[in-house]
Amino acid sequence: MRPGEAGRSKAVSQRSEAESRRGKTEAGRSRCGAGRGARSRGSDGPAPSNGACYSSKHARSFSKTSSRGTTAGPAHKNVIQDDSAVTLYLHGSHLVVQHPRWPAEDVLLPLVWLRDHCRCPSCYNTTTHQRQTDVRDLVFDVHPSQFAVDQSGTSITITWHDGHESKYSLQWLWENSYISQKYRQMQQDRVWKRCLWDAWTAAREDLPTVHHDQFMQDEAGVRQMLKGFLTHGVVTVTGVSASLEATRRVIERVGAVQNTIFGDVVQVFHCLHHDGTGGETTLVDGFAGLQRLHAADPAAYQLLSTEPCLARRLRFNPYDRAPARHLSPARLEPFYRAYQRLAETLLSPRLERRLRLTPGTVLFIDNWRVLHGRAAFTGRRVMCGGYGCLPYSHSV
Repeated sequence: MRPGEAGRSKAVSQRSEAESRRGKTEAGRSRCGAGRGARSRGSDGPAPSNGACYSSKHARSFSKTSSRGTTAGPAHKNVIQDDSAVTLYLHGSHLVVQHPRWPAEDVLLPLVWLRDHCRCPSCYNTTTHQRQTDVRDLVFDVHPSQFAVDQSGTSITITWHDGHESKYSLQWLWENSYISQKYRQMQQDRVWKRCLWDAWTAAREDLPTVHHDQFMQDEAGVRQMLKGFLTHGVVTVTGVSASLEATRRVIERVGAVQNTIFGDVVQVFHCLHHDGTGGETTLVDGFAGLQRLHAADPAAYQLLSTEPCLARRLRFNPYDRAPARHLSPARLEPFYRAYQRLAETLLSPRLERRLRLTPGTVLFIDNWRVLHGRAAFTGRRVMCGGYGCLPYSHSV
């Protein structure tokens, strides 16, 4: 299976195929970030207990009063008195934030992480956006003697055991918290989630498609096309004029045309004319193949995933392989055996689906996921193709 049918031509190119043949796919140092001189505990004594709790309702602060007791509000579940309240409390080595407008009920912020991310002028240069602390001075056994939410409910202030004071925007804390990253991933999964496919799924569901008019005139059409590209690795735009210029406009709707055959992500095909038979485009979801390889031969998968040939993206082109000079003699035969298993998996008919391209249908292919080739054909066949990239596809 050869990786592409556009040939070695520039940008959008047109060619005529007249005979049947096989198809081949890092500031100065500051100690305020818990410096070495700050290793002893402050006069306030040990850290507050896990039950320390604070609500922003009247913008009062929590403070440590003695080593045996703390000033603490009621149990944190009862602190929020209305929808504008923000609750803070300590839990072990974390500050927990409850915000009525955050989707997560409890956001745990490690105290060492908070100290490391102090944004006071001696810790952080807001002009260059660089830390001014030395990570070698970071103290892990750090604890606050006092913390509070401001009157506006938009930021919190922490006074640490050594007297240093830090202030954080609640919005910044949410955007940079671990749980917000997980939440964003869940949101993304609800918008698009990778769909693996093979020959069997091809028989019961179509590849994603969008009509040319909707794609060119409506942003919803662009989102539909990009969603299909992200979920399936392939998507078609139908109803396109069978011309070089129309194909170029379709490509440029979502990204710049690359002036090289080595496109970053996307390869595009458009059949302008075919008066014979055959010539179906063959498509294989490489990620579905890798899933099968992982299940059938974990050792082969592990070996290949640690070599440059695979990594996070799938690169499979056995016809243009470079000499394996990066492999020691002891690793060469295991590599060949694993690569053979990969080839047998990816080239299995059970993974392949075929699509006959006709004038008016433009096919977008994710070159880092989908293997593609072409079956033999008869007659005269004129193809138009291009290479592009979709740099903002995940943000759309």
